[in-house]
Amino acid sequence: MIKKYIFIFNLAYIVLSILLLILSSFIDLPNTTSAVVSIMTAAIFTTQFFVKEQSRAPNKVEKNQLVWGCFISSIVIASLFSLIFLIVSVGIDSFNSAIRNVFDLMPLWLLILSIFIAILIQYWILKFSFGYFANKIVKNMK
Repeated sequence: MIKKYIFIFNLAYIVLSILLLILSSFIDLPNTTSAVVSIMTAAIFTTQFFVKEQSRAPNKVEKNQLVWGCFISSIVIASLFSLIFLIVSVGIDSFNSAIRNVFDLMPLWLLILSIFIAILIQYWILKFSFGYFANKIVKNMK
């Protein structure tokens, strides 16, 4: 049952990411804003879908499965989008040199710290959406 909602999240996340990418070509949007908006909107959409279909908030086990399933899949999707964007923008031949340039411009500890903070924010957004927000939707249904 949870796989269905993770699939819905993935579909919403991919569609929103692509739409925001297209929109950002017309409007100057920071990449971090697009990422946060995509994951938050996809999580809220999935939460609303779950609550409307089940007429309840996810229980603790379901919430953990939703959070971790959506968390892992969002990291995979974002990594694939980033990889595709990098290869398309610099070309496959310059890919290795582009990666080396990142390490030349930024110390490894700072790169790891920034990735950790970004991942932590993603986790908190999902935890909030499938917990507090789901309970809020149920409360408003009554």
